[in-house]
Amino acid sequence: MLMDFGSKHKEGDTPNTMLNEMSRRLNDNTRRIRVLEEKQDNIEDRLNVVEKRLMEDIQNVNKDLGAIQQDTKALGDRLTNGEVDIKKLNIHIKKMISRKELAELREYIELITPLTSKFITRKEVEELIREHVSFK
Repeated sequence: MLMDFGSKHKEGDTPNTMLNEMSRRLNDNTRRIRVLEEKQDNIEDRLNVVEKRLMEDIQNVNKDLGAIQQDTKALGDRLTNGEVDIKKLNIHIKKMISRKELAELREYIELITPLTSKFITRKEVEELIREHVSFK
């Protein structure tokens, strides 16, 4: 007894004809399976490429993230140093004299300057005496 694989055969078909039909169908199914396997291989290859690119992108993002973290830490350090420098400047500014004190100091110096300019030194007196004696 021959198995029926859903083929519609005529009662007059010989076993050879049926065998040829089964062989043709088997070859057709084998070809279809091969095509499907090739498509699956192509899909797997593409998936591998996508996974590889994704892993590379993740590594690049991690490197960039590390660089950003280092830059952020460096920026934080610079800000901290800047704050310390500003505090030091404020301390120095507080130690400096004010404009009012500077004006008072100028006034005091101007008061003293005329007094010192009216006095002559011993050397100047001796020269004046020599000059006066030599003219006589």
